[in-house]
Amino acid sequence: MTTRKYVLSGLAEQDLIEINDYGLYEFGFYAAEKYKTGIVKTLKMLVSYPQMGKLDERHSPLHVFSFKNHQIYYAIEKTHIYIIRILHSRRNPRTPLDTN
Repeated sequence: MTTRKYVLSGLAEQDLIEINDYGLYEFGFYAAEKYKTGIVKTLKMLVSYPQMGKLDERHSPLHVFSFKNHQIYYAIEKTHIYIIRILHSRRNPRTPLDTN
């Protein structure tokens, strides 16, 4: 069965809000909007090509895919891609489910 959509976890939704807020504060509306649009396009691409992300050896069976300065952690489900977190690459969580 092919995957058809992506679903954001509550933490991933919060990550997107924080990424956008930071972008607005540091770089302005247009830059923040462009970055957010790039993330959304990347999520849609992962729906079409879920194996593009590499299997995260530390957090199997999660996959991870880079978008600029962020890592997208996700699980491939039968009907969708489940986006767990979208974290800045400087963050090094013990697990993508960490809230720190």
